[in-house]
Amino acid sequence: MEIRVERTAEWKVADSGLNLVTFTDPEPFDTGMCDKALYIACTLVFHTEETGEIPMVKIAFNPYKKHSSLGWKGAHDLGVVLLHELGHAIGLDHSGALDAVMSPVVELAVEGGGDAVRRLSADDVATVAMAYPVVEPEVGPSYLAGAVMRDGTAVAKAHVMAFDRAGQVAAAGLSDGAGRFRLQVGEGEYRLAVEPLDGPVMAAQMWAEQAGQTFGSLWWTAGGGSGSAGAGSGRRSSAASIPGIAGDFMAHPLRRPRRGKVPV
Repeated sequence: MEIRVERTAEWKVADSGLNLVTFTDPEPFDTGMCDKALYIACTLVFHTEETGEIPMVKIAFNPYKKHSSLGWKGAHDLGVVLLHELGHAIGLDHSGALDAVMSPVVELAVEGGGDAVRRLSADDVATVAMAYPVVEPEVGPSYLAGAVMRDGTAVAKAHVMAFDRAGQVAAAGLSDGAGRFRLQVGEGEYRLAVEPLDGPVMAAQMWAEQAGQTFGSLWWTAGGGSGSAGAGSGRRSSAASIPGIAGDFMAHPLRRPRRGKVPV
């Protein structure tokens, strides 16, 4: 994947055939296409239904909000927001992992808060790798896969996370309608966890249709919910049996949306 940047006199989000990043067009926010009180930036993605190709993307920063690349107090960091919007531009959904660039939770800069973290998390990298795989056929990816069940019933849209041995989120995603999930990970050992999207990331902030099922947060123990993946091992399953919920291991539901708005 290659991204080239060129200056242009075009500044309006119009069907000009250009992939555009603009900071000065108020139209998407004045017309209500994007909520100017809520959205920091807005990404319009145009895609071909037959092939899934994304021929054109428009990213509009909200001109009614403060943006800065220098950490100004009360401003949103340009680099972090642009990374997030570029994720939407290639079809990524929001992530429930709070340290991910694709998290819908964006902090304002505060005095003495230090520099913004403008880098992808392990979950961001894993999600892009699943959406745009570049793998030698004879090797194949490694991933943890299975299903989340509660009292014998599938739990749809549960947030599933794989933590590495350092306690960092290596990959995260949502279970599908049958409770199934699959997370692509690197070689190693992982502790697995599942939780509802009830804050700070909410179910309504995800593109995927929500099931509305709630349950108490549950952290799997090392003995009942650990899993491992070797280099090029392909599928490796891990099962857990816990009162009320049984878990194995879904792919993060990436959607290539039709033309529409995507809030940060």
